[in-house]
Order: sequence, then C-alpha cells, then structure tokens
Amino acid sequence: QFLYDKEPLLRQLEDYTVQRQHREEEKRRTREQKKLQEQLASEKEAVFGSRPNVKKPLGQSNHNTMVGTPVARRVATPSGRLGISGSKERRDSIRVGGLIPVNFVALPKDDPVSRGN
Repeated sequence: QFLYDKEPLLRQLEDYTVQRQHREEEKRRTREQKKLQEQLASEKEAVFGSRPNVKKPLGQSNHNTMVGTPVARRVATPSGRLGISGSKERRDSIRVGGLIPVNFVALPKDDPVSRGN
C-alpha cells in the first residue's frame, strides 16, 4: 500500500477521478442549459420578431478615446500664485454672459470720433 501525504494513494486517485467527473458533469449541464436558452430565444424571436441588439460593435464606445490626454487638469495662473482670488471675476463674467443673447451682434457706436468729425 502506497501512501501520499500519509493517505493511501489509491483513495486519493479515486477521489480525484470522482471530483473530475463531477466537474465534467457540471460543465455538460451548463452547456445543455445554454443550448436550451439559445433555442428558446430563437423560438421567441421567430414568434415575436428579433430584438434590437443593444451591444455595440467592437471599436465603438461612449468614451473619448484620446490617448495620453489628461482629463480635467487645472492650469496654474499667475493670479492664483499671487493669492488673488479670481472667483468674483469669474462669477461676474458668468452673470454678464448670461444676459447677452446668443445672436447678439456688436455694432460700432455712432459717435463723432469714430466717424472722423
């Protein structure tokens, strides 16, 4: 009688073959189940029509795929280094920008200096 890790070698081999058979049965069951699901899906498709494919083809994505471009990096400004807060200026420019219509065209003022008088 041969021992391996203080157990009979034949018993370990038998246990291994039983475990392997169980794994193979499980694989076979999952394959059969997948086949049945595909068959049911194709039958439904034949009855109700095909469902639109929600998966995108490879190579297309919603993400911006610019390689090597940093995302949302802040640029250091001289005013930021000097401790001057630009938040009020930014807030004012947003407020002013909101009042000007999109189709606004700036025309030169009708003053004597611009006419050359």
